[in-house]
Amino acid sequence: MDNTHFSNVCHALTQLWLFYRDEAIKNEEWKKFYDWADIALPLAYAVDNGYVTSVKKEGKAVIVEAWEVFCDMIDIDPKENYTDIFSAFNASSNPPIKE
Repeated sequence: MDNTHFSNVCHALTQLWLFYRDEAIKNEEWKKFYDWADIALPLAYAVDNGYVTSVKKEGKAVIVEAWEVFCDMIDIDPKENYTDIFSAFNASSNPPIKE
């Protein structure tokens, strides 16, 4: 997450959660991810939308871990600079969902 600002990580995970969860859960690997990230994704959403203005280090760690697992799943470097889910997908040769 070195070059991707925490707010962009939250934004990308929010987009992943809102725009792709229904389609992604049809795939067993992605269903496992969504089940596993059941705290991180809504927390990222709350941060992204300003419902949470301060995140404890434990909460931030949960979000960052979900980001790193997501990046690993689509085979991108989590330390690169991504502004949203679309820039992450565009950097991937293995996006989870074909648009």
